Amino acid sequence: MKIRGKFLGFILALISITSLVSAATITFDSSNSIAAWIDGFAFSNSCGAFSYNGNHGGDTYPNPESSFATNILVSDGSCNVYRIPHWTLMKVTSSLTTASKAELYVSTTKQADNLKVCGAAASWVNPVSWNTRPGKVSTQSTNLKKCFSFTSLGNNRYKADITELYNQWADNPSENYGFFIFISSLVPLDGSDYTYITASADAAHDGTGVGWITHQNYEDHLDSYTKVYTGYAADSGKRPVIETTPSSCTPSCSGKECGDDGCGGSCGTCNIGYTCQSNQCVDESIPPAPSLCAGGDSQLIMKLSSTTNAHGEIYSSTNYNIGICYDAIFGSVYTGANPHTCSGTNLVLKLSSTTNAHAEIPSLTNYNTNVCYGNLVCTLRDSCQSGETLVASLSSNTNAHLSSTSSYPAKICCSTSGTTPPSGRFWANMAGTSITSADLGDTVKMIWLNTGLSQGTSVSFEIYEDDILIDDAIRTGASAITSAVNSNGDAIAYWTITQADLAKTSSDYSSFYFKVGNQNSNNLEVQETTRNSPPQVQITSPSPNQLFKKNSPVQFNYSVYDEDDSVTINIAFGDGQTQALTNLNGTVQHSYPTSGIKTASITATDSRGLSATKYIDVFIIKQYLNIFPVISDPDENEQLASKTVSFDASDSFAVYCSLEEVNTCTLINPSSLTFSWIFSDSTTATGNQPTKTFSSSGKKTANLTVKFTNSSVSGQISKVRTFLIGGCNGLSPGECSINGKSYCNDAEELLDTSNSGEACAGYDGEIGTDDDCCPAGSSCTEDGCTGGDDEECFYLSNCGSYLNEDDCEADICNLGEFGIGTDVCNSLLTGYYVSGCACSWNDNEESCALSYSAQHQTTHTTFSCDKTFEETPCVNAQKTVTWTAISSDPLISEDDLKILGCVNEEEIYPCGEYSLTLDFTSSLSILAFISLIIIFYIFKHKQQKITTRKVIK
Repeated sequence: MKIRGKFLGFILALISITSLVSAATITFDSSNSIAAWIDGFAFSNSCGAFSYNGNHGGDTYPNPESSFATNILVSDGSCNVYRIPHWTLMKVTSSLTTASKAELYVSTTKQADNLKVCGAAASWVNPVSWNTRPGKVSTQSTNLKKCFSFTSLGNNRYKADITELYNQWADNPSENYGFFIFISSLVPLDGSDYTYITASADAAHDGTGVGWITHQNYEDHLDSYTKVYTGYAADSGKRPVIETTPSSCTPSCSGKECGDDGCGGSCGTCNIGYTCQSNQCVDESIPPAPSLCAGGDSQLIMKLSSTTNAHGEIYSSTNYNIGICYDAIFGSVYTGANPHTCSGTNLVLKLSSTTNAHAEIPSLTNYNTNVCYGNLVCTLRDSCQSGETLVASLSSNTNAHLSSTSSYPAKICCSTSGTTPPSGRFWANMAGTSITSADLGDTVKMIWLNTGLSQGTSVSFEIYEDDILIDDAIRTGASAITSAVNSNGDAIAYWTITQADLAKTSSDYSSFYFKVGNQNSNNLEVQETTRNSPPQVQITSPSPNQLFKKNSPVQFNYSVYDEDDSVTINIAFGDGQTQALTNLNGTVQHSYPTSGIKTASITATDSRGLSATKYIDVFIIKQYLNIFPVISDPDENEQLASKTVSFDASDSFAVYCSLEEVNTCTLINPSSLTFSWIFSDSTTATGNQPTKTFSSSGKKTANLTVKFTNSSVSGQISKVRTFLIGGCNGLSPGECSINGKSYCNDAEELLDTSNSGEACAGYDGEIGTDDDCCPAGSSCTEDGCTGGDDEECFYLSNCGSYLNEDDCEADICNLGEFGIGTDVCNSLLTGYYVSGCACSWNDNEESCALSYSAQHQTTHTTFSCDKTFEETPCVNAQKTVTWTAISSDPLISEDDLKILGCVNEEEIYPCGEYSLTLDFTSSLSILAFISLIIIFYIFKHKQQKITTRKVIK
């Protein structure tokens, strides 16, 4: 097969596969040489080189007015070969003039990310018939060579503005000008197949045409069309498939001016007088900006736009000046090499892009920019455990804002001690993150990486608890847990920690390990307390207010996370159809045969019975008027603390569709809609954001009707929202809280069980019976719950009593709920509803503060308040407590702030120390027991030294 050299170079110049492969990138610049136009690719016979083939021979090239087969094969410097099977030709003509707008429309089989069109305009020498070949590219051409991105029109249809490329050709009517266009979907969807273009769509975007470029003439503004011809893969007309052999490293120079591309390559060098610092060229005459971290830029994990409500960026971007620093968080400088390289166990979180990014927790797969650091092992928690430190908090599991404090619920807790042992055997949570601690009732993973065994080989995991003399056998022999080697050569088994397992030890739960393949794992500390939270569910598509036709596929993208339990997942599509889901992160499709609003839901239930459900509305159109009532607050089946409920239906909308096609629908002015509500107690309201106060707790409903009327069409649609009002912050009358510190009486008053016998006596009102409500280990008396492990809590009065961040965040004494300054919590005061009272650590003051928020029920104005405390020593059974309050909104009046408790105050409180006097015999017993422990430790320590000497010999 013979190919004209200059034409071959021209074809190469049209190709851009910026994200198609992970081994290299093709870019365009102003040069005509192949080497400059094709960056990072080698075309030599030793690699199989470059080839172009089609149904032609000699100098005869394919006729664009008929279907033809063509493949373009390229290879990178590592001889990885890529087939580019789809490209499009623009027919050459000299009859068009400069356009004010030239747009290209295409449709794809699936959602396409980073869809691009690339092309070049060039003059032709010796133009000939299309049935032979379209001439040679002028060697003197310096015309436009450029790529343009498509924007989505919905329903897998896309539009690209190529006016600049089009006019480069049209501006030269005296010459024969033309351009080629290459279109490609550049991002793999699920790791195995790629979106590809099956046909272009006509200007009406209905997917029926073979494809057009539209342009509007400057002079008469009349639409005219020029046909685009589509090439097909050499597989008898079947849809083209992109085949890749990706390398193990993905080079990236995004946002980088110089330095390493992440795979040993270069992102360029700086001009004389500039030096490369953090992948940016910096003027040597300008003193370098001080590092955001005391230990230098190597300690920088990532950057934030502010301390809270922030966007994030990777460590090397230069837009933000709030640093999250390893040395500041962990109190020491990390000295390991390449701390930002992802090792598989040091993922902190994920970002939506390299800067100006939202974040998500490390176990989800919606974002591709990983933030990794050094030897960190990070876990999502409600509050950080012993040995962990907060690195950042997220406002939600995905699409989240960030904070460098603990102000958001999704806390990224990290430790430096949980790195994978050299043996490749380690404990992990259900997300696969290495861990060193777990709770009773948790399910954990036992992982053996790179076993060297064939797939399917049975492997036995034996669990022990490390003791000084003889290790306790927990799950061994016939009780050992077995697993099979997977396709990656790894073995993974699961252990659900039971009380029976802990009973096999001597109340020592700090050093569990498993043995597999004659080697031990790292140690796992098990807490005897049982803590469990419901799974977390996210639905990321379809998009809000996205419209669908009847019987067309609706794609649901979802993710489920539970770090310490196995889960079962089910989706209900809202039309009576359900389906079990097997993957924690995935996609499922469903079609609806009827129009209207469908409320789909995904429910995840953990192995201990806790469940969570996420709801999403799906909008299916019919011809003519469509009304879609949407209630965004409260959520379906949401449990509310307050009897005063704010409703929000402002996202409701209506569209008029001239045909039963999405692209014929026009949005009706939202102000033309009317809203009427009927509540479960038969009261009514109007408007899209009413507020209603219910007289009792329990299950409630709100029936919303949205109506539209004009001179030619009218209609109305109703939607019912069900929710729960839980008396006493979720407790029903007569119910004791799980921790035994709160009791809800018949009047739905939340009582502190440490204050009185009435509070802790339970439903029957009698002290000393089985229904008493007290923390474990304490008992109900006339003065309230006394004794037990929580005795010290009775002598702490406010959040400021906690002296470190871990105790503050844990708040085991519930000072954020019942301590000094919480009397305003969960109350409606001067029009504001106060909620969210909790102890939170103030990094600036290095103290524990009481934080809460308030929202005005009419104006929806919100503000937050932080109180820090100081107290005098206890003198004559009294102490003075002073608190300083800071409001986030300076416009709130001083009178309102006083009512809402957000002012500086001081009060005198009773105090005293708790003491326990041992009699003489008890004291001697304790001293004797301590002496015995010391003697045993010395004996064991010497024995270990003797054993060590023997081993050395």
